[in-house]
Amino acid sequence: MANKYVDFEFKVKSSAMKILQPNTDEVNIKYVYEAIQMINYPKGDEHKRFWISEYSKIKIGYPCEEEQTKIANFLSDIDIKIETLNTKIENSKSFKKGLLQQMFV
Repeated sequence: MANKYVDFEFKVKSSAMKILQPNTDEVNIKYVYEAIQMINYPKGDEHKRFWISEYSKIKIGYPCEEEQTKIANFLSDIDIKIETLNTKIENSKSFKKGLLQQMFV
């Protein structure tokens, strides 16, 4: 099971894909996405499909909308920093590989 936060128009090409939408205007969908990341879904030894009926009843608490937005923005900022660091790591690995290649030419 995988989940993604998408904030642009797209076409669904699989009946297996489920799109979650809030049932109230008091919910920041980005906040809900971040909260979903913290759910410990059961992981068995067998290959199993996780049907929405198995976890659709999980309740996610939420603070006021202003607080949800602050939390979602804070976590998004952390994601951006992580991605920036990952890019720097990959660039450093490439640089190191280039140096090693030059050493053994």
